[in-house]
Amino acid sequence: MAKNNQINTVKDELIINGISGSPGISSGKLLVIKWHKIPVKKENLHAAEIDTEVRRFRDAITDAITEITRLKRDMIKRIGSDVADILEVQIMILSDEEMNRRIVSRIREEKVNAEFAYDNEIRTVTESLKKSTNEYFRQRLFDINGIRAKVLTNLRGLRHQTLVSIKEPSIVAAKALSAGEIAQIAGSNVVGIVTREGGVTSHTALLAKSLNIPAVLGIEDDFERLEGEPHAIIDGYQGKLIINPTEDTIERYNERYLNYAREQEQLLVARDEPAATLDGHRVNLLANIELVSEIDMALSVGAEGIGLYRSEFMYFTHGGLPSEEQQFKVYRKIVEKISPRPVTIRTFDLGGDKFIEDSLRTFEVNPFLGWRAIRISLTLRDYFKSQLRAILRASAYGDVSIMLPMICNIDEVCESKEIFEQVKKELKDEGIAFNPETRFGIMIEIPSAAINAISIAKYVDFFSIGTNDLTQYTLAVDRGNEIVSKLFESFDPAVIKLTAMAIKGARDAGIPVSVCGEMAGDPLATVLLVGLGASALSAPYSTLPQIKNIIRNIFYRDAQDIAKKALDAESTGQLKNLLANYLTEHFEGSSCPI
Repeated sequence: MAKNNQINTVKDELIINGISGSPGISSGKLLVIKWHKIPVKKENLHAAEIDTEVRRFRDAITDAITEITRLKRDMIKRIGSDVADILEVQIMILSDEEMNRRIVSRIREEKVNAEFAYDNEIRTVTESLKKSTNEYFRQRLFDINGIRAKVLTNLRGLRHQTLVSIKEPSIVAAKALSAGEIAQIAGSNVVGIVTREGGVTSHTALLAKSLNIPAVLGIEDDFERLEGEPHAIIDGYQGKLIINPTEDTIERYNERYLNYAREQEQLLVARDEPAATLDGHRVNLLANIELVSEIDMALSVGAEGIGLYRSEFMYFTHGGLPSEEQQFKVYRKIVEKISPRPVTIRTFDLGGDKFIEDSLRTFEVNPFLGWRAIRISLTLRDYFKSQLRAILRASAYGDVSIMLPMICNIDEVCESKEIFEQVKKELKDEGIAFNPETRFGIMIEIPSAAINAISIAKYVDFFSIGTNDLTQYTLAVDRGNEIVSKLFESFDPAVIKLTAMAIKGARDAGIPVSVCGEMAGDPLATVLLVGLGASALSAPYSTLPQIKNIIRNIFYRDAQDIAKKALDAESTGQLKNLLANYLTEHFEGSSCPI
C-alpha cells in the first residue's frame, strides 16, 4: 500500500482498508468531496458598505433555504418524504435567527465582510461540537459543515454542487457526510460512500444500509490528497476501496458481483416459502427498518413483518422530539404499508451514543451507563405518553406491538406498563380508536434483564433480544471506541449464555422471543439462535434470503445439538469454529453461507 504522501501521484492499483458500513459492490469514478475546504479572507468595510453587506448575507441564507426546500420537494417525488425530511434539519439550522443575529452583529461591530463573519461564527460553533462525543452533536457538526459550503458559495455568487447533480456513476469520498448529503444520494448516480469518520453503528452506516448503498467507513488514508477522478471499486462486504483497479481485479470483482447476483436470484425462489427447518420447526423472519421506504424492499425479499422500527430516527429527521401528530402520521403509514403483517415499534432509544439535545440533558461522565432509552422516557413522561398515544392510534390500522428499550428490572416494566394503561384509558375516554389488545414487550439488552428474564416475562407479551447492547454491557466494551473495539464480540460465550437465559425465560413463560441485534443477520449465528429456541429473527432485509436458506436446509434437532455444544464452549474462537465447521460441512458442494 502506498504511503499517504504518495497517494496523489499513484498510478498503480491501491487498496485502502476501512470498516464495512453497508454491504454491496459497485464501481465508478472516485469523486473526493472537498466542499468544507473553502478558504475565507477577511475584508475590512467602510461604514457605508455595512448595510449592503448585511443584505448580502441575508440573501445568501434565503437562497440556501430556497435551494434545500426545492431539493426536498424533488426528493419527495423521487423517494418519499421520510428520507427527504432529513433535509428539514438543515433548513432549521439556516433559519436559526439567533445565530443569524450574531453574524449580523459581527458584520456591523467588526466592520468585516459577510464571508468572514459567517465563517468565524460557524467555526465557533463547530469547535464546541468537536469536543462532544454525543452523536446528536456530531451529526449537527456534519450538517453545519455542509451548510457552510452552501452559504459561502452563495455569498460568492457561485453555484454549489449537490450530490444529486452528479452526472455519472460515482463513489463519493469525504471526511464525513451529513445526513442531508446522504439523503440526497437516494436515486442519484452515487453508487458508493467512503468516509474517514463513522463506524458500523453510525448514522452514515444506518442510512447507507437503509438506502441500499455500499459504504466503507473509518478509512485511515488521507484520500483527500488524491487528484483527478480515478476509476475505483468499493467493496462494502470486506470494507475496501480499490483505486485504479487492474484488469484482473476488475474481472475478479465482476465475477464476484455476478455470482452474488445469481445466488440472490436463487435464494429469492423461496421468497414466499416459510422459514421452516427440514423437520418442520417454524421461525419468523422479520426486518429491521429506519425508513418507510425500506418496507417495499423488505417485502420483496420475503420479510414476514417488521420486527424493529427504530422510532428515534424520526428524532433525527425532525431535529428534535416529534409531536404526537407527526409520529402518528409516520406510524400509520408504516402500519398500513406492511399490513396485514405485524410491525413492532420501539419507543425512543435516545442517549448514550445517540442524539438528544443539550437542553434536555446534563453532563454525564459515562452516558452509556446513564440517562438513556427507557430512563429518558420515564423522566420525560409527557413525551413518553405522546409516543404511546401515537403508536396506539396507529394500532387501529393494523397489527402493532410496542417495545421498550434498555429495560433493567421489573420496576421499570411495571412503571411503564402503568403509563401504558393510563394512555389506553385516556384514548378510550376521548373516543379515539385503537386496538386495546396491542402487545406490550421489552428488549433484553442488559445482563440484569437476561438473568431475571423468567420473572420479567410474567409482565410482558414478548421479548426481543438486542445483542449489540447486550454484548456491550456484558463485556464492558464501548462498541464505538476504536481502542477497544476488537473486544466487542457477540459470540463471546458469556453473551451466548445470557442470550440462552433470556430465550429460556420467555419460552418457560409461554411468550415469543425474537433476536433483533446484528447477530440476527449474521449467517454464522443462524443455526445457534434457532437451536437456542428463538421464535423469530429480525435483521436487515438484505440478509433475510440467506438466513432463510440456512433454516430451510437444516434439522431443528441438529440446531438444538449445536446450541448445546455452543453453551459448553470456553472461548469465542472455539464457539465460532463449531458453528463454521457445521455450516461448511452441511453446505458442502454448494455456496457456503459464511
